Amino acid sequence: SDINPEPYKLDGVVTWTPPSDTSDITYYGVFIAYDNANSYAAQLWDLELGDKWVPVGVNMMTVWEETGRATTNSNYAANWMLVFPYGSSGLHSLTVAGKIH
Repeated sequence: SDINPEPYKLDGVVTWTPPSDTSDITYYGVFIAYDNANSYAAQLWDLELGDKWVPVGVNMMTVWEETGRATTNSNYAANWMLVFPYGSSGLHSLTVAGKIH
């Protein structure tokens, strides 16, 4: 949930339910994007870990303080938050998508 009262800023914790089989997942990447296809995506950083990759089994991320709610293209607002697993073959398919309110 976003706890920052300022518009276009994000703070808070993102949680997700992992897939039933995590054997080929090493990390998760959390992105904000224009749409649920991950267009103009910007990857978020975890405040607690100091990294953009969340290890498998953690299933949560504390969004870096004062993160801007912006995509990689300023003409497109960040409307979606998406969680992708990362494994030996790179980023996997989308597992969790949630609309940012």
